[in-house]
Amino acid sequence: MQRSVQPSFATSRQSLPGKRQSRQSRPSALGSIGLQVMAAPSLKVDSLAVRALSAKQDAQLQRLPPKCPKSQQGSIDSPAKLAETPKSFVLTCSSLAGSAVTVQASRKDSCSGVQEQVAAELNLLPYRIAISSEHGLILKGDKTLEECDIIEDADLTFVIAEADRWREMSRDQFIELVVKRGLGTKESLLRSLQSLPEKSVRQRYIPHLESIEKAEELKRQHEEHRQHLQSSIVSEARAMLSKLGVRGAVGAIEAKIVDVEMASARTVEELRAIKDDAQRDLDEALPLLRAAEHTVQSVTKADMQEVKSFTRPPASVTMVGEAMCLLFEVKPNWESTRKLWSDPQILSKMLNYDKDHIDPQIITRLDQFIRQPEFSPEVVGRVSRAARTMCMWVCAMHTYDRIARVVLPKKAKLMETQEDLMDAELELKLWRKQLEEAMAFEQQA
Repeated sequence: MQRSVQPSFATSRQSLPGKRQSRQSRPSALGSIGLQVMAAPSLKVDSLAVRALSAKQDAQLQRLPPKCPKSQQGSIDSPAKLAETPKSFVLTCSSLAGSAVTVQASRKDSCSGVQEQVAAELNLLPYRIAISSEHGLILKGDKTLEECDIIEDADLTFVIAEADRWREMSRDQFIELVVKRGLGTKESLLRSLQSLPEKSVRQRYIPHLESIEKAEELKRQHEEHRQHLQSSIVSEARAMLSKLGVRGAVGAIEAKIVDVEMASARTVEELRAIKDDAQRDLDEALPLLRAAEHTVQSVTKADMQEVKSFTRPPASVTMVGEAMCLLFEVKPNWESTRKLWSDPQILSKMLNYDKDHIDPQIITRLDQFIRQPEFSPEVVGRVSRAARTMCMWVCAMHTYDRIARVVLPKKAKLMETQEDLMDAELELKLWRKQLEEAMAFEQQA
């Protein structure tokens, strides 16, 4: 008698209609459980989880620590995470005048960040705020408060520096002033601001603006001095007449005239020496500048086409192109060079280049080219006539800038001396007039 086999859950599941199983598919988890139960009755089924409760496995399970739910793990990890987050504290910043500002900070905050917070509270730009700790340490830069030994509530001291009008001035106001002073055009300034930081662009023009304002202030002071000079000389001459009499006043006025003439002569000599000194400096730069301009004017379209046609330009031509890119404030590479030299207005731009206001950073970067032995018109001219012209022009701009920076203070001194000479000439004229009046009065007496 054949013994019937009771089908398991798994086998019965496989026999269900519409449930064809792929040859490569594995038995389902539920089917595996059914098979295990039939093969080993000692296994226990707890819902859908099956475990073999051997003595060895039970001992191992008893030694394992209980697992915490994920929610409890998060609560256990949270104190460590909180410890990583810097705790905030209060900084009380007081001025010498007694005003106080309170800001929130943490030990990882930078000193410059605290400076910006205090400045914002005072409605000032950060550069005007200087902060120091109780121990006199100046808080500035990217150093953290922790590096300055500030990790909890602390009392700090701040002072407000004098306003720098160039930094307080808005961008539009600065551009308008530069254009008004004739130091550049709005288009050139906006072009520079697109490729350079605003601070760098301002630094380029500030020395010239300050020089102009200083000259104007000096002129104003001298004009004011001349206005008072006439009345003061008249008063001094009358005091001489009253104290010394007519004859004594005439002698005193004559002595005064001699003194003024000698001072005037010294001023004339000083003026001549300053002019000659400045001219010697200019004599070094101006011939190079004129030669470069003359050569630029002689460049033809064929010359420019030749230099643009290089697919693999010689190293000397590449250096010239990169140097020109620096002067025109574009990325110094061969692609930018070809685009620059393809500009139909490039020669005109070179002739009208603003050589009096070249950014010092550009000159510094040009130095590395100028120092190269290959960067000379003679060497470059062996491979390209147009590149030779460009090299001459770059060298002329570099030399002119160097000389101009030397001549600029000499020009200021020259202007001041000229004003002194005008004062002396006016004073001499006024004393001579008083002498004539005194001598006429003596004749009448």
